[in-house]
Order: sequence, then C-alpha cells, then structure tokens
Amino acid sequence: MIVHNSNFYQNKYCDAMISKLSIIFVTLLILCSAQGVFAQKQVDQQEYGTEHFIIRYIELDKSTLSMVATEAESTYDKVTSDLQYHPDNKTIIRIG
Repeated sequence: MIVHNSNFYQNKYCDAMISKLSIIFVTLLILCSAQGVFAQKQVDQQEYGTEHFIIRYIELDKSTLSMVATEAESTYDKVTSDLQYHPDNKTIIRIG
C-alpha cells in the first residue's frame, strides 16, 4: 500500500511558488532601480565647484548646497591626511 503525504506535496508546491515570487520580486526591484537611474539623468542637474569638489544638485536641493560645500571642504584636509591619499581630480558629490 502506497501512502501519499499531502503535506509533502503542499510544501514542495509552496517552496516552488516562493522561489518564483522571489525571482519576480528581485527582477521588479532591479527594473525599478534602473528606471530611477534613467529618470534621474533626465532631471536638469547643475554643478557647483569648490577647490576639491564638484557638487551636482537639482534646483530643489539648492538650499543645502552651501552647507555641503562648506562641510566637504572643511573636512578634506583631515580625511585625506588620515587616509594618506590625495585624489588627482576633484571628487564628485551628488545631492539628491
């Protein structure tokens, strides 16, 4: 006599569905992230340069520009000394 364990088949079915749903979820996350990247490039970005940085921002974030520039420049010497590394080019900071 063959006895079928219905819980065994239900668990296998649930595992397969969870696996498929996980793949779909990850795929959607990747696609949404990619759309965000492309959408961001369409926004008009402006640039502000300091001695060591190029700060890219959109008009909406302009109110924080001065603070970011001041803080970045004030910590530049300490950070580069601590790391014993001085970049050859300006570092890009992107706000937003």
